[in-house]
Amino acid sequence: MTSVLRDFAARFAEAGNEPVIACAGQTWSGREFWDAVHFCAGRLQERGVAPGDRVTLALRKCPEAVAWLFASLLCGAVAVPLDRRAPASRLTALLADLEPTMALFDAPTFARFEDGGGHLPDTGQLVLSETLEMPPGCEVERFAGPRLTAGDPAMILMTSGTTGDPKGIVLSHGNIATFSDWALETFGFGPGDRFLNIAPLHFDLSLLDILTGLRIGAQVVLAEEGDALFPARLCQLAEEHRISVLYTVPTILQAMVARGGLAARALPDLRWVLFAGEVYPPPALAQLIAAVPQARFANLFGPTETNVIAWTEVERAPATAGAPNIGRACAHSRIEICDAYGAPVEPGETGEICVAGPTVMQGYWNRPELTRQRYFADRDDLFRTGDFGFRDAAGDIRFVGRRDRQTKLRGHRVELGAIEARALALDGVAGAAATVCDAGQSLCLHVAAQPGEPLSQAGLRRALSLVLPQNEVPSCFIFYEDWPTTSSGKCDMARLDANHRSLLYDQGETS
Repeated sequence: MTSVLRDFAARFAEAGNEPVIACAGQTWSGREFWDAVHFCAGRLQERGVAPGDRVTLALRKCPEAVAWLFASLLCGAVAVPLDRRAPASRLTALLADLEPTMALFDAPTFARFEDGGGHLPDTGQLVLSETLEMPPGCEVERFAGPRLTAGDPAMILMTSGTTGDPKGIVLSHGNIATFSDWALETFGFGPGDRFLNIAPLHFDLSLLDILTGLRIGAQVVLAEEGDALFPARLCQLAEEHRISVLYTVPTILQAMVARGGLAARALPDLRWVLFAGEVYPPPALAQLIAAVPQARFANLFGPTETNVIAWTEVERAPATAGAPNIGRACAHSRIEICDAYGAPVEPGETGEICVAGPTVMQGYWNRPELTRQRYFADRDDLFRTGDFGFRDAAGDIRFVGRRDRQTKLRGHRVELGAIEARALALDGVAGAAATVCDAGQSLCLHVAAQPGEPLSQAGLRRALSLVLPQNEVPSCFIFYEDWPTTSSGKCDMARLDANHRSLLYDQGETS
């Protein structure tokens, strides 16, 4: 049994009636949660789940779902949380690729397969009600679990598929334990902490909230599905449960400040606000720091394939919207900035952010060639993140953008992130994202305004023409009160791209 599970077992073997997990008015004590995990592990074992088998979880986020997740790990199986709100056709394709021994569904999700014409592969699927249906007062048999090594696979996290087909990222027990160990040492989390889990189970941020939180016996408060769309509800949960650790994406934190009333909440215990997954616009970051001045703030960086590999504590928002500072490598990782051939570049020169260390994934599920492509041809020690950056004069890493965000615009090579950074530096702009359509002829800037700040196409175009080359000034603008978001709370770039294409279609129809 690896360190995370060993610590979990030791913590809960003597668990009592202290609350450890809560959601929607339901609270489980340590003993109740431990009993539930063993009950679920026994059911998986009865149905033939063995070490190395895949167990998929298309479940509403709730304490029961977390129990099934831990039970899968305890059995030595590979847990695969799925986005249960994905189309039935997509879930069908994922199940066919994963070939799980056990596929867990809640009843509404399972019913969608029939309603949507989906087809379940031949697997030992188990449809669950909203409760575990444990007989009252039953004696739950303790499940010893197999011996596991750091190299054994533990979870597969599916990418969103917004830039192509979804890919399964295989994480080992060692990958997860290394990240968890680093987080505990760096931020000093302990059993007295209370985590607000906003991320869905299939998003890697949950590795901190849920796996690390329960590992140390802290209390984890689960935000329900859909709560991310209601920032006032998230702020209410943080206040009611006296949350001390908040970890989410900038889009959600911005909404909590702008529309959720975060600054007006009584949050005396909030000591760490961590964010990752997106660039935090400097004006909005300044508002966050002012809203909860008692907290400390940290920017965590790393793709799902590596989890967090660099970080920096943020004491104040940067004065300009230049290349964001993502800090320095975590203690467990070695980062090199490389050219296209894997050679290190000089300080100040932009290159690809590459990493070596024990948090790097085992590979993409069933895609060995794709896994190979993430390494240089003659170097198998450095994983290519696809992110670009440079080291500044102080030795910190500055983030420039992603490989898939470099594009041709009207015949010129441009970095969309640079255009967004210029827009975010303008007064009144809370969010900005750029998309390119029509064979690189149409650049659209999607804009969210600061509350009470009127913005216009003419004003933005005029302001951007002063700071951008003429060929990089957007040809159209779309304004949003709320960003379209993915199930993980990030800005939904696929939706923005579709809105851009729809605008071009409407203009063609009316021209």
